[in-house]
Amino acid sequence: MPSKLEIYMEKADAATLRLTEDYRIWTEFLVTAGRVYKYEFLEQAMIFAQRPDAIACAEYDLWKKRMRRYVWRGTTGIGLVSYSGSEPYVRFVFDVTDTGEKKGALYPDLWQYRRKHEPSVTAALESRFEVPGRDGIVKQLARIAVQLAEDRWDNYREYILSAAEGSFLEELDELNISLAFQQLAAASIAYTLMSRCGLGPKKYFEPEDFRDIPNFNTVPVITQLGQAVSEACGQVLRRIEAVMKHPPAREPAAGENAVRPRPKVQGNPKPHEAKAQEDHIGQKSEPPKSAEASSVVPVSSAQEQPLETPSYQAGDTVYLDGVLYQIDSVGLFDVHLLDPSQAYPVLRAEPKERFEQLLRQDSRNNGTAPEPLEVSRKPSKAVQEAAENYRITDADLGTGGPKAKFRANIEAITTLHAIERESRNATPDEQEILSRYTGWGSLADAFDPDKADWVKEYRELNKLLSPDEYASAQSSVLNAHYTSPAVIKAMYAAIGNMGFKAGNILEPSCGIGNFFGLLPESMSKSKLYGVELDSITGRIAQQLYPKARIQVTGYENTGFPRDFFDLAVGNVPFGKYQVSDPAYNKLGFSVHNYFFAKALDQIRPGGVLAFVTSRFTLDSKDITVRKYLAERADLLGAIRLPNNAFKANAGTEVVSDIIFLQKNDAPVSELPEWVNLAETPEGHEINSYFTNHPQMVLGIPTSESTQYSSDEYTVAPTPGADLSQQLQEAIQYIRGEYQKPEATELAGDSVEITVESIPADPNVKNHSFVVIDRDVYYRENSIMVKVQQNATAMRRIRGMVELRDCVRHLIDLQMDENIPDSAIQAQQAELNRMYDAYTNKYGLINDRANRLAFDRDDSYYLLCSLEILDEDNKLKSKADMFTKRTIKQHHAVTHVDTASEALAVSIGERARVDLAFMAQLTGKPESGLIADLKGVIYKDPEQASDDPLTGWQTADEYLSGNVRRKLIIARRAAEKDPAYQSNVDALIPAQPKDLDASEIEVRLGATWIDPRYIQQFMYEVLNTPERLRDAIRVLYSKHTGEWQVTQKFAVSHDNIAAYTTYGTNRANAYHILEDSLNLRDVRIYDTVQDPDGKERRVLNGKETTLAAQKQQALRDEFQSWIWRDPERRQELTAYYNQTMNCIRPREYDGSHIVFSGINPSITLQPHQLGAIARVLYGGNTLLAHEVGAGKTFEMIASAMESKRLGLCHKSIFVVPNHLTEQTASEFLRLYPSANILVTTKRDFETAKRKKFCARIATGDYDAVIIGHSQFEKIPVSEERQKRLIQEEILEITEGIREVKASGGEHFTIKQLERTKRELKADLEKLMASHKKDSVITFEQLGVDRMFVDESDNYKNLFLYTKMRNVAGLSTSKAQKSSDMYAKCRYLDEITHNRGIVFATGTPISNSMTEMYTIQRYLQYDRLQEMGMCHFDDWASRFGETVTALELAPEGTGYRARTRFAKFFNLPELMNVFKEVADIKTADQLDLPTPEVECHVIASKPTENQKAMVKELSKRAKQVHSGAVDAHIDNMLKITSDGRKLGLDQRIINPLLPDEPGTKVNRCVENILKFWREGEAGKLTQLVFSDISTPTSNGGFNIYDDIRRKLISGGMPPEQIAYIHDANSDKQKKDLFRKVNSGQVRVLIGSTQKMGAGTNVQERLIALHDLDCPWRPRDLTQRKGRIERRGNTNPKIHVFRYVTESTFDAYLWQTVENKQKFISQIMTSKAPVRSCEDVDEAALSYAEIKALCAGDPRIKERMELDVDVAKLKVMRADHQSKQFRLEDRLLKYFPEQIRECESEIAGLEIDLNTLAENPEPENGFAGMVIHGKAYSSVKKAGTAILEACQEITDSEAPPMEIGSYRGFKLILSFNVFGHHMTLQGALSYKTDLGGDLRGNITRLDNTLDRLPQFLEEAGARLKDLRQQTEAAMAEAGKPFPREEELRCKSARLVELDAQLNLNNRHIPDESAKSA
Repeated sequence: MPSKLEIYMEKADAATLRLTEDYRIWTEFLVTAGRVYKYEFLEQAMIFAQRPDAIACAEYDLWKKRMRRYVWRGTTGIGLVSYSGSEPYVRFVFDVTDTGEKKGALYPDLWQYRRKHEPSVTAALESRFEVPGRDGIVKQLARIAVQLAEDRWDNYREYILSAAEGSFLEELDELNISLAFQQLAAASIAYTLMSRCGLGPKKYFEPEDFRDIPNFNTVPVITQLGQAVSEACGQVLRRIEAVMKHPPAREPAAGENAVRPRPKVQGNPKPHEAKAQEDHIGQKSEPPKSAEASSVVPVSSAQEQPLETPSYQAGDTVYLDGVLYQIDSVGLFDVHLLDPSQAYPVLRAEPKERFEQLLRQDSRNNGTAPEPLEVSRKPSKAVQEAAENYRITDADLGTGGPKAKFRANIEAITTLHAIERESRNATPDEQEILSRYTGWGSLADAFDPDKADWVKEYRELNKLLSPDEYASAQSSVLNAHYTSPAVIKAMYAAIGNMGFKAGNILEPSCGIGNFFGLLPESMSKSKLYGVELDSITGRIAQQLYPKARIQVTGYENTGFPRDFFDLAVGNVPFGKYQVSDPAYNKLGFSVHNYFFAKALDQIRPGGVLAFVTSRFTLDSKDITVRKYLAERADLLGAIRLPNNAFKANAGTEVVSDIIFLQKNDAPVSELPEWVNLAETPEGHEINSYFTNHPQMVLGIPTSESTQYSSDEYTVAPTPGADLSQQLQEAIQYIRGEYQKPEATELAGDSVEITVESIPADPNVKNHSFVVIDRDVYYRENSIMVKVQQNATAMRRIRGMVELRDCVRHLIDLQMDENIPDSAIQAQQAELNRMYDAYTNKYGLINDRANRLAFDRDDSYYLLCSLEILDEDNKLKSKADMFTKRTIKQHHAVTHVDTASEALAVSIGERARVDLAFMAQLTGKPESGLIADLKGVIYKDPEQASDDPLTGWQTADEYLSGNVRRKLIIARRAAEKDPAYQSNVDALIPAQPKDLDASEIEVRLGATWIDPRYIQQFMYEVLNTPERLRDAIRVLYSKHTGEWQVTQKFAVSHDNIAAYTTYGTNRANAYHILEDSLNLRDVRIYDTVQDPDGKERRVLNGKETTLAAQKQQALRDEFQSWIWRDPERRQELTAYYNQTMNCIRPREYDGSHIVFSGINPSITLQPHQLGAIARVLYGGNTLLAHEVGAGKTFEMIASAMESKRLGLCHKSIFVVPNHLTEQTASEFLRLYPSANILVTTKRDFETAKRKKFCARIATGDYDAVIIGHSQFEKIPVSEERQKRLIQEEILEITEGIREVKASGGEHFTIKQLERTKRELKADLEKLMASHKKDSVITFEQLGVDRMFVDESDNYKNLFLYTKMRNVAGLSTSKAQKSSDMYAKCRYLDEITHNRGIVFATGTPISNSMTEMYTIQRYLQYDRLQEMGMCHFDDWASRFGETVTALELAPEGTGYRARTRFAKFFNLPELMNVFKEVADIKTADQLDLPTPEVECHVIASKPTENQKAMVKELSKRAKQVHSGAVDAHIDNMLKITSDGRKLGLDQRIINPLLPDEPGTKVNRCVENILKFWREGEAGKLTQLVFSDISTPTSNGGFNIYDDIRRKLISGGMPPEQIAYIHDANSDKQKKDLFRKVNSGQVRVLIGSTQKMGAGTNVQERLIALHDLDCPWRPRDLTQRKGRIERRGNTNPKIHVFRYVTESTFDAYLWQTVENKQKFISQIMTSKAPVRSCEDVDEAALSYAEIKALCAGDPRIKERMELDVDVAKLKVMRADHQSKQFRLEDRLLKYFPEQIRECESEIAGLEIDLNTLAENPEPENGFAGMVIHGKAYSSVKKAGTAILEACQEITDSEAPPMEIGSYRGFKLILSFNVFGHHMTLQGALSYKTDLGGDLRGNITRLDNTLDRLPQFLEEAGARLKDLRQQTEAAMAEAGKPFPREEELRCKSARLVELDAQLNLNNRHIPDESAKSA
């Protein structure tokens, strides 16, 4: 068992990792961290994980002794892992809410920031941090946060960079890691500070501010970030605390108490008691003397005064530039404004200073703010002529029996339907009918067909309602309960007593609106907003209250603004289920509590909430909900209703409460008493409010027996009491005063915004500008809106409109093949003229000013493509369009002569075999074409239909894929239709060669092996006792992929096989077998006790080693046993061949593709044509092409051809954010006439992306180009999610129903609905994503083909595995990957697995799981079909974990590590993978790159380095043994120091000498050598070093050291540059230009900064790798800088520098291990069957590793490793031959001999028959046909032909027609003609022709060959017997080199043992003594 410390350390890791899952979790944590800021980050994380609401925490002794407080009995402490001592330990703390007061108790002195403290606090902060506070505390804290974040990056930089490995940060370069860290740290620090000071940080921050938190997804990186934030916040908050507790001396103001009181536990000051703040939007206001005296200054008078800046907040409406806007959100520096006049939400962003300036320019902003506008459709004319809201006058409304209520409901629904059919409002009489609708809460029987007395009503309801209405009504039986008018009136009376008169009122579950109908006259000026889930109910409410704004939807789907309502009232739904609302899911509240939480957010501070709810809101034993509410609102009072309060109206008896809350303006930290429960005299636990206020319980507290308890608390009605009267008395105790908003905060009447627009012209392209009478308009869908911009911008737009129209006209001319060249040239001249005139005046089209003016136009990027720019964005040349034809005309083929030509045209024009089209081209009938193309096309029986022309495929398509399955289907089809026999004949030779047992690798745990064989193996090998075989069994679950051995420990310890041969005393063989089946290595742990008595688990190295040996023996025995039995061998090999060895890869040829509209000056290469053909004719595709292979053009051409051929309608290109514009440029270069839509950086803003999504959905684009992050924000539709959820719910519910039914139990309708709701909430949470915009959904985009560039960004797709602690195996996940996966599943569904194209140069960069991930994205159905839906299923077939010896990180010894390093059955894996993967490597492409010569420069370590390596070893030993605090030293620090030491000792200690011969000095020598030799050609060099990059603090670094030495060697300083000095794109371009021109001769940089995108290859002669990066792809990226097209040198040099016996050895081996699998997959060569050794690409890494280690035994071990592997292959081959010989001796030879002997016997009989019936010389022996004898050859021949006429149906059975020379004549027919069989003892078949005599001759010739047949059969028999003898002699021979293999294997084991002496995982005596 793990120790307590281990458990809590695991919890600490889990707690920190959880913070990275979602920005909302992170910001919630920051709130908690702000309260407990004196704790370190790891402790804060654990406090948050266990008590997120903690206020003040301390240990037990502190509360007891110093604070004189006691901890409540039974309280669970908050466990923390403390590192304050010499070693970590667990301690427990308790929150103040866990404590009670003793006499003289103290309360923690918790400071609270108030506005009055601002001057002193800002002054103190300005003094400490030198950040002025004149702009207010909020901006000051924000600026301090930025400053501190920058400081922290300097402190934490190295730790973050070294810890990035394994996290999502590893994909970023150092610059982007720095930006991500600083931006996130600044936002987090500011958020924490504002939260602790009560400044409401949510209104200043958006989710985007915390978007990078998921990238910090490993414990090391989130710990570094968290510690940085925690330290910074502690600095600031301690300073604020000092000011708060020791403020500047001053006299107390009047009314102030000079002594600071201790904070109260209950009764915080009400907001209205606080000092009046600034007005909402308007001038300063004094506290009003009375309600009447508070008024608004008239506009006229306001205009006479200098206008002050009004205050403002989200939801306000303001005038800017004369236009009315609504404030969407207020950020820290910007204000985002919504333009309600737009059809789609369009946001405008203004800096705060500019916004406030605009505010002051319009006096209307100082008056009453207009009512916030809703962006929704306008009401119909009938609604505009609205009837009045209905007023309820009937006090008994809703009462009556069930049947009466049912009848009233039916009448109301019928009336509603009639009103809606006539599209009008309800009349007053109809409103009266509608008002009697009571819902279905008390009428569940009406939905039950089995209720005999409700059958009539059930049928009537079914007939009346639509299916959707019926489902909605049925679902509402849970909580559609009617509220008594008496209760509603009492609630309004209480609210009126508080002083509420009018305002915005929300009813979030309004039913038919009874709360609106009973609204008092005194509140009639209020604006009403309602929400109702049920369709019928909501529509009735809309008719009853036409002036209210009622939404028919779930409350979770509404988007009301926060802090908008003055009052929220209603009777919320009760239930234990949850609803899914992404913003509130984290709370986990039941439905009624969810309504409280959301409504509380939506009412403004000072507003009131009054809800009828379940008593469990106040009475639940879990206080979480009440704490949540109490932090945000004050309880004004509560009334507990008797259990019959709703019986008359709703037909239910339930105890309910009316709760009145008033929202606070800031969260409170001291919780009031009503949060807790207390015990009643009757012994029931209820809310303490009711024990303190018993008069608020309107009845008699008592007990009742229910299905849940025999003593359930209830409130019985007081006999004879009138509930209305009781309520009137109770409301007098509701203490509260409604805080009126300032006058300007009350919403005024709606203001209609009119924008000058005209109907759209269909000739104007959508989303483009047009000039009409000098006015500029912009078309958006059905209207064209007049554009208002400054004069210069308008002139720019007009000029570009003319230019755009000219380009469009030129494109149209080029597309028309009938247009002469002269017309095109004239248009080109006009384009030249217009372009020159425009650019001379306004600059390049690509210039920023032109972009800002015109980029809303869809054609802007077309205009941009007219210019070819250089690296400085200057015009390099005009595009080809100015001078050449840039569009290839499409010449339609109308006639061809041959069928093969027609087929080629059909594939090119229709992408399929279209026989009707081919018949038109050739003029031949379809049947003739089919005959001509026999063997070239095949009809697929799976696609066969009644139409004989459909289902045809080309041979390359039909004879590829799963050909074994196709053969089975073809044979079945041929049995019914012989026409398919040709398919069978063609498929047989296309079958893959059958593998025999020796070629198939099987491991224990492979899921394709039947569990019965595993069980048989267990029984036979482990000698399981017969009596236990029923108990000990092997089980396998396909659902979970889990193997289980039952009753593992039933066997006694004296069982030799279980505990000796294949097991140990600590782990028996059955336990080891189960671990092996589940792909886990066996590990044995001991529990030890530390000196302080703490227990912990430690690995028992000795026992683990023993168990591992037994596990390997068991695995080896299984591999030997599984093939031992011939029958089992044959069955398994047959199954494997059928299911796995079944794929024949398809070859694609794109040479015939017609590219319509392509730029004729660009020629696509053959490999690109093949890739395009794969996309067009194959399924989902992975373009895994080498960098520089032209993947972008492949995708673009595929998209355009797919649309032209009708294979897709709209493509979306998902590319890295920074490549959107570059991709657009490439697109228009290849297809100038393409209609594309491109995102810009501005489209990524929250509001603008909504409009962009709408453009995608509504536009008919050839392609949409979108950035990765933007793509993630387009959600999958709610309907699709619902469908998936409903399918899951249906399955689960049916399962529940079956289980219950089998047990004799039955669900009622309500129980079923409750279960559905609970399941639905759970499932919806799994599907939810906070990042999605609730706008256009992915399905609505109309996209049916998706191209994803750099798809390796989506590699972190979650997978589940049972394997543990396997290096390189990641189960981390990213939300963006889950999002991509969902969209891929949708596209697979609508395109049948043909709609997804991934492209990447590095599909597998770090882990074997990445290949499985690609298959999940692109081959989901194939994995399902092959039984590999679980990762472990896949891994068990193709991979094996091996525990290998690796160099320890400190470089001085070896250690054991488990990793995926062995792979087998690779051909089958690759055949499956290559169904989607189009792999093109450098050896295939033969790209024009220079020859590379690699040099490995090994340097001897200095004495100082040797000493430091030993020190590293000691440090690592201490860390592993737990002897050092992880904060002081850990493997991360050792790793970092080891890397630095391998580079140069001075990085560790700058005072050490610079010794000659180090690798840095040798590197400098080589640089100077090539510099001198390349002087004439100004040849350049690159130096890569990821360690010791330049710093600004003047400390030692390698960059400066190299620079200094190069300068001293004679190199001019200006010829040396650092990539780090180029901080912007412009600076980088300038630097790259200088390198390419030879001005800079040596460029030094890191992989991150100088990797992809660094194009400096022109003069590069040498590249120097000073250190080794972590990933193989990084080495590839480095080498790719010099080995690429454009390098003018024929030969180049790559130097890799290593220091022997240092950490370099570990780095190179790490890269080697990662390279193993990748190089096997990404190869163009045929893969070997298994891969265990490194390949050529990895051997260089192995050589470097050997050089570094400096140990000759390593070289010997590596050579032995190769020899042993070769010998094992030879032994496997020998074994294979032995198996084949056994199979032949047992089965093949005996069967063949029997068949041969039988054939000889039959031939001898037939020869005797022939001798008895000889053919007469010069005569005819005679023939009998149909019983008639013929003596004439001619007549006999005629009779045969006549008989042939009788059989013309190929399905007719063979027919006996007579005899000839003693043999029967059997006639048969098939599609190839008639056949005659001569039947004697054997049968002899011959073809018949149309010749009379020829048929008789054919029969005689067949009979004459019988002696020849006999001779051949005898020879075969003799040969078979000889082979049998030879096989018997060969069988059983041993492998001749067995002894050599044994010796070399033993030596290998011996070397492993010697090299593993320092393995720290296995403690030994020497280690202990040391």
